[in-house]
Amino acid sequence: GKTAVSPLSLSKPAEDGRPESVGSVKLGGIKRYLKVLYAEDNVVNQKVLAKALERAGVKDITMVSNGKAAVELCQTIHFDCIFMDVEMPIMGGLEACQRIVEHDSNSLVV
Repeated sequence: GKTAVSPLSLSKPAEDGRPESVGSVKLGGIKRYLKVLYAEDNVVNQKVLAKALERAGVKDITMVSNGKAAVELCQTIHFDCIFMDVEMPIMGGLEACQRIVEHDSNSLVV
């Protein structure tokens, strides 16, 4: 894919306004860890985002190198968040996003 640089905040404000890690969320008092899919064909970009996510507390990161593999995984596994490159071999990110959302309209694709 093409290289793009964009600021990425890996924290969100908690109810009291302080930053909270995006690596986990609390649901009904139970801490639940996020399951993330990252579709990217560039190995350097894979390492950079994976390291940033790990620093933010995300431990469960699955990586694939094309959109087709992402679509296939999403048919059997639910991911809390999907990071998708736009230009990849076999199937691009836009087509993959469309197919993933058709299968699960609650998918969060970034």
